[in-house]
Amino acid sequence: MRYSLRYSLRYSLVSSLSLIALAGCSGGDSTQPTASLRGSPSFLIADGAHGGNADFFFLPPMVADPSGKPGYEASAFNPNLKPTVTICALDAANETAAASASCKNTSGAYALSVTVVADDDQYHYNWDVPTSNDVFYRITVRVGTTLLGSADVETSESPHELKNVDASKFVAVKDGSRLPVKFRIERYALCATPGVGPCATQTINFATGGEVTIPLGGGQAGVTIPAQPNSTVSTITVEGCDPLNPRATDLPVFGPCVRVTANPTLSASALVNNATVFICGVTATLPAAMSSQQRERVTLHRFDAPSTLAALPHAHACEPSFAAGSINGLFRDLAHGAFKAAGGQLVSLLLPKALNAASRRLDVGAGGSTIDFSDFQFALPAKLQISAGDGQVAAPGQPLPVNPKVLVTDLGGDPVPGARVRFAATATTCAGLSAGVGTPSDASGAVSSPWTISATAGANQLFACGRGLAGSDFNGPRADVVDPFQPTSTHFGDPTNGGAVPVLTGSVQFNATGITLPATLLAFGSGGYSSYGPFAPGGLAPDNWPRLAPALSGTVGSTAPFFGSYSECSITAGGPTSATFPANNDIFVIKSVSVPVTGTMEITVRIDNDLRIWVDGTERTSTVLASVNGAYDSASQFWKHEGCADIGPAVISLSVAAGPHTVALWGHDRGAVGYLDMKIVLNNSAP
Repeated sequence: MRYSLRYSLRYSLVSSLSLIALAGCSGGDSTQPTASLRGSPSFLIADGAHGGNADFFFLPPMVADPSGKPGYEASAFNPNLKPTVTICALDAANETAAASASCKNTSGAYALSVTVVADDDQYHYNWDVPTSNDVFYRITVRVGTTLLGSADVETSESPHELKNVDASKFVAVKDGSRLPVKFRIERYALCATPGVGPCATQTINFATGGEVTIPLGGGQAGVTIPAQPNSTVSTITVEGCDPLNPRATDLPVFGPCVRVTANPTLSASALVNNATVFICGVTATLPAAMSSQQRERVTLHRFDAPSTLAALPHAHACEPSFAAGSINGLFRDLAHGAFKAAGGQLVSLLLPKALNAASRRLDVGAGGSTIDFSDFQFALPAKLQISAGDGQVAAPGQPLPVNPKVLVTDLGGDPVPGARVRFAATATTCAGLSAGVGTPSDASGAVSSPWTISATAGANQLFACGRGLAGSDFNGPRADVVDPFQPTSTHFGDPTNGGAVPVLTGSVQFNATGITLPATLLAFGSGGYSSYGPFAPGGLAPDNWPRLAPALSGTVGSTAPFFGSYSECSITAGGPTSATFPANNDIFVIKSVSVPVTGTMEITVRIDNDLRIWVDGTERTSTVLASVNGAYDSASQFWKHEGCADIGPAVISLSVAAGPHTVALWGHDRGAVGYLDMKIVLNNSAP
């Protein structure tokens, strides 16, 4: 007989009873208790009065009245759920085995599942206990896939035997009786940490839609789900979450972060008509200095852990977001079931104009349109652009004279303060830096960083980036421009309203060159000169010399050396058949060079015969050093040279800063052949 077997075993085994884990009816993880229940003390009832979910309580007659227990709140009942009660027969022959038993999975094994609704501040289901050889049963209560509590039941044919059941571990029930399964689910039972709020939870039939809200950050936050063309039923929970900056983005964020979860998780087709997530408290967190135009660009973002961020299309929500209501807007929102938005339109229509203008915050809506639920927070989409410090040259291993600097701006080109910018040697390294690394942009949107280039001469790169900041590599949806990750909108002048935009890590690249001195900036025989002439010697330079517009003489050309054929000097032997510097003529040439770093510029000019020289518009002829074949003549104001041009050339040295510099030469020939060529070398500055 079932009675005698159970009675004989109970007392020998109950002293060793220890709860290893609460097992589910199928024996799989889907029916196991949540983590908060698995570490419970040794009893087979798990609720707020027995070490389980702090906001879930079984009620009499299953257990003793829990109303005096810590955490029980008479006014905190949540009637907006549709929990499921599941009851199954356990595969256990005694109380010890019941602790870790699973539901029987044999054909015909007892199991039932029923969805219940609230009634008089409780949920209940009247269970008709079967008369059978099964002794142990397990009652579990779930909302969606979340296990809120469980109770193991021990049955018997004999009321006398039931008196020996430990009520702290089992609910004792007579075979064939009716057990009222009663329980309370309080307001924070489905929060991320059960019993710790605030959060709001409601089971919604998507065919009719609904709204779930909580007070958060000085205003209401939540989600509005319009009616859907399907019968999806899911329990929606809304609660606060950690800010998205720094855990998900480097953009400046505003208002609280709100988490919206669906239980069970929604299928891809559940939200045919987009839901609206709103955070009305964002308006109070926008900086006073932020312009009304920039406020409109503040956009709700959705973060799907571990790394997916999206900027959402703006959606009307929260009454203060309407700067000017309209009759058309009122009826449009009513037609779409957006009653909160319709209320905002109506309030806006009724407000006096002055008050209406004062309440203006996010004209395009304090909400975002979404097809999925996760963590949400407002942020200001922004982009990076190089402001200073690109293309520099320095000695290897030295800091650059100008710190690389970027500007962070929004879709309208306005500066974005508070965006975190990182700097690294590669775009991949930059994007992979830890959350919170970087320097916030200042009030002008600027961020700079010192840069010491490699100790090896050559090219160097530095990348500035930020998670969520658009760059030249990754940027927003508008074609042919570097734009923020901001959905397109006719409100912003785009031709159409676009959908959600994936938010990536964009970057911009700085380039620099390490150069070892001395360095040749211009070699003998180089091209790229502007030229004028030839002119018959007259002692006068062209008008406005040396600040002439770039020109090219058909005779002189642009490539040095400028000369004619003359066999007595090896440097002129075999010269051009058509002389670029005809004998007994004057020519004028100008050449610009880029000086990479501060140093001493040494200019060597091979001349036959005489020379005048200007550097950056200032004549320097009198400072040319004397040589074996040449010297400065103050009477003519020329540096005069005799003999072959490569013997005793003209040499001048002067300190220069990094940047462009221009050298202008006036060549004058007094003999059989003319010759002019120049070399420029940059040396280290004199100590």
